[in-house]
Amino acid sequence: MSEPTDLPGAWGLSNLIANELDGVVDMNGVDRGDLLAVADAVASVQNGDRLLRQTVSEVADLLGARPNYGHEVIALLLCEGAATVLETNYDTCVERAAQPEVPDVVRTNADLLQGASTALLKAHGCATRPETMLVTSDDLARTPLWAQATVQALLARNQFLFVGIGSVADYVRDSIRGVFKAAGVDHVVVVDPGMSRWEIDSELDWRKLFEDLRFELPASQRLARNASDFLDSLLRAFTQRVFRSAAGMVAGFEAEHPQRVGTESVIRALGTRDAVRALRWLRGATWKVRPGEGVVNSAITTTGLLALGALAGKDWTFDLQTPGWAKAARPSLPRPSSEEGVDVMTLCVPHGADGAATAREGHLRVAEGRRNYDLRPGTDVVVVVVGNVHGALGVEEVPVPRGASMDIVLDAAEAQLKGMPTDLMGEAPPDHLIDGVRTGQVYFVNGDSLAEARAA
Repeated sequence: MSEPTDLPGAWGLSNLIANELDGVVDMNGVDRGDLLAVADAVASVQNGDRLLRQTVSEVADLLGARPNYGHEVIALLLCEGAATVLETNYDTCVERAAQPEVPDVVRTNADLLQGASTALLKAHGCATRPETMLVTSDDLARTPLWAQATVQALLARNQFLFVGIGSVADYVRDSIRGVFKAAGVDHVVVVDPGMSRWEIDSELDWRKLFEDLRFELPASQRLARNASDFLDSLLRAFTQRVFRSAAGMVAGFEAEHPQRVGTESVIRALGTRDAVRALRWLRGATWKVRPGEGVVNSAITTTGLLALGALAGKDWTFDLQTPGWAKAARPSLPRPSSEEGVDVMTLCVPHGADGAATAREGHLRVAEGRRNYDLRPGTDVVVVVVGNVHGALGVEEVPVPRGASMDIVLDAAEAQLKGMPTDLMGEAPPDHLIDGVRTGQVYFVNGDSLAEARAA
């Protein structure tokens, strides 16, 4: 696997198992590089099935290997509900790459009945439940009915990408063969650097598989690309949807209109990040978003970008920080209160919530930012709220006119602070043992009434 995952492929895993069980299982005449042959040899001894699964988990860090960039892309597409993901690996890299979100995982028929339609489908089982792992020839001959039926249904109506498989080892070959025989290959695309050798390398695993099946895979369905690069391009293209949506909302303004300039600046700030960081930022800005629920195609996400664009205008820029957070700076003529920038949190609310509950969520996120030292001690925070919020956001809501820039918001916040009773807006020294982590003011702005352009 690509760095930093460092998990063995089929050949490597097979050798690790054989070496680990030398002297326990007779490996004479067994091809140590053939995972099925080694697995069958181990399973043939007394309690061999249990020994085999235990050994697989011991020689490969299936539950702790660090996910790579490709795992993160797949996890985010899964969380967005943008792809159905089926894997034949036993590890938990995709699941852990989704953190802090926890997608449903299907390993058995019961899981399929109970899980969400956007669950991760693990056709060969998972190391979290060793009894579900299909390793031997007998195991694979009994591939779960749910896996066969699900894949066949998907192939019949959707594009199906094979990414990151590399060598088509025997332990996945039979599963792939069964699917192709049942559903054909019209919707199949294989992504692998080896596709560049298709015409000249008769020993190429994928070519041999298709020749064995007597299927022709057209050149248009063979992509000679590295898995991580391809997945990055795929996620980047997907994420561009929300950028295009926001850009389209301000396209009718004059080129120098503050709303248009600011929105385009925010889009550039997100676009300079890799696709994973950009989408994590958008999902992190959304309250109570669930795995399988997309934010890229949400009008509320678009409105959030437009609200930030209104704040930025022509004079401010946003540097994206941790998910949902940004540092607003005014490069030209900085004002005393913003010499080090202004911390801005975007809070998108897709599910109905009252203003008081939304304000509490905002304060919880600010407190977490202070505890993690993501915010400077004593810094004030502007929280931009968009979405389905019912009622006022409380005494800390700053009323501002449509199209208000960050300067107007800060001036209004300062004026409001001067008129607030000290028991509502009291301060504590940044190093105060009890209150220091919470010091600094929090100002709420209704982003839905801020932007001049609004998503439908």
